[in-house]
Amino acid sequence: MMRKVSIHILRAVLAAGIVLGLSGVALRLRSGQALAATGNIDPVDKWAWGTNVGWINFRPEHGGVTVYPDHLEGTAWAENVGWIRLGTHTGGSPHTYDNASSTDYGVNNDGSGHLSGYAWGTNVGWINFSPTYGGVTVDPASGSFDGYAWGENIGWIHFKNTDPTYNVLTDWRNFYYYLPILFKSYVPPVPPPAAPDLVVDSLVATSTAVTVTIRNAGTTAVNDEFWVDVYFDPSETPSLNHPWNTIADHGVVWGVTTAIPVGGSLVLTTDASDPYYVPDYSSTPPLPVGAEVWALVDSVDPSTTYGAVQESDEGNNLYGPVTSTAATGEAAPVFRQSQPASREGLPPR
Repeated sequence: MMRKVSIHILRAVLAAGIVLGLSGVALRLRSGQALAATGNIDPVDKWAWGTNVGWINFRPEHGGVTVYPDHLEGTAWAENVGWIRLGTHTGGSPHTYDNASSTDYGVNNDGSGHLSGYAWGTNVGWINFSPTYGGVTVDPASGSFDGYAWGENIGWIHFKNTDPTYNVLTDWRNFYYYLPILFKSYVPPVPPPAAPDLVVDSLVATSTAVTVTIRNAGTTAVNDEFWVDVYFDPSETPSLNHPWNTIADHGVVWGVTTAIPVGGSLVLTTDASDPYYVPDYSSTPPLPVGAEVWALVDSVDPSTTYGAVQESDEGNNLYGPVTSTAATGEAAPVFRQSQPASREGLPPR
């Protein structure tokens, strides 16, 4: 009983201060002076209905209601009862009404579209947006108001109906509320398996020498032996299991039998000091000048469709073309190495 009496006393105190403030607001609005922008209510779907007050416009010509994530602001208009103020706060900054004074009352939004608190109309008194047996919500996905507000002097106000059709619709949305639903069926992509990835970083070809720099761009070390072929003026674009001598008149070969760590590089040359250079499978200098030259790493393994090294990317093994140039100065052709690396483990050619 004491709580009920206290509520009525509070409402009376609030009303005394609010009537004076809203009377001035009403006079200014009726004179055609706009107080604020039109808010974020839809220009068509802007109507609520009260049996005892008629239509209530939430986007009137000289007012308008704005829905924010934590509260509502602005004014609605009803031809039969005048202006209804949704809250005292202005400017759109974060705010929660305490509804305990004439300077801080209004309708709150819990962020998920459940409204609570009080609106005020000079001619109708308090309107409760979360009454017993009622309540007003805003769908956070569609912005559609629904439910019933209650005014002791005017009864129920309904925000959505199908026959006749009316609704209040806002462009406010709470996307964060719906993220778990949007991503409920989302399956993250499966990362590619860890594997090496051989690439050619550079190729230099002259009439007397060839230098190729290869690198492991993968996520695991290269531990398999593999071939590297260089082609001078091939009859077709080099590809797996087409050794240089099957599509070109001149070429160079290396048989790499050392491991290459992740990110590691290996420089291959036709110099006698290179243990991986294979003169027996390579053309004897001088090599053609002005030729289109290509390099293919992991070039030959007839027993597979990917080469000797199974890589994360089999499409980046080819490099070129570059144009071969004349050598500056004289260089002796390389025919034999003093200490060639073992060819054990290399696939047949």
